Amino acid sequence: MAASASFLGWRTFIESARRIFLGVGVPIYQGYGLTETSPIVSSNYPKNRVGSSGQPIPHSEVRIASDGEVQVRGPMIMQGYYKRPDATREVLDDEAGFQPATSLSRQRQLSLHH
Repeated sequence: MAASASFLGWRTFIESARRIFLGVGVPIYQGYGLTETSPIVSSNYPKNRVGSSGQPIPHSEVRIASDGEVQVRGPMIMQGYYKRPDATREVLDDEAGFQPATSLSRQRQLSLHH
């Protein structure tokens, strides 16, 4: 019987725990996402590059602004916060897309690849 894969949304995955899962035949894949991105933006599946958040998923557009801010566009992005138009305007922009409070300089664990 083949082992199935597991996706974990942990910000940092503990190396010893990763080895335990791999030791029993369950590969661990990493990714990046938020609730507002329903819930994934990128994944390192099928190329399991340890420490990488992988490539953007199909039909998404990810770019890094000059200030290091991650900007995401695609059909998986929320339409807005329920009854909170001001909060929605803070993170959604027609040109840039969804702009979470995440930057590569503030979140060193995030490593996107093309």
